[in-house]
Amino acid sequence: MPEPKGIFDGKTSKAIWGFQHRMAHRLLNVDGKIHPGKYKNRVIKNLGGRLMTITFLNVLAIEETLALPVGYGSTIISALNRVAPRLILTRVAP
Repeated sequence: MPEPKGIFDGKTSKAIWGFQHRMAHRLLNVDGKIHPGKYKNRVIKNLGGRLMTITFLNVLAIEETLALPVGYGSTIISALNRVAPRLILTRVAP
């Protein structure tokens, strides 16, 4: 696993494409991008259907978090790292 740099590089692009191709049956688009969620005035009614990549990643992370015992690194970020480890998570300073 490469060290997080906060830069969108070839490895990051490859990880996104790989994830989207593997999960294409659950995603609205396979476009190599993770668009920010646009949820204003929107209700997601069917979490079992096709979703935006960002929404699907969030659902996977929540499911992973709920499946773990309390205190077992059960945060959304640590769960997302377990669900999609090739997608490098970095924190951008405000």
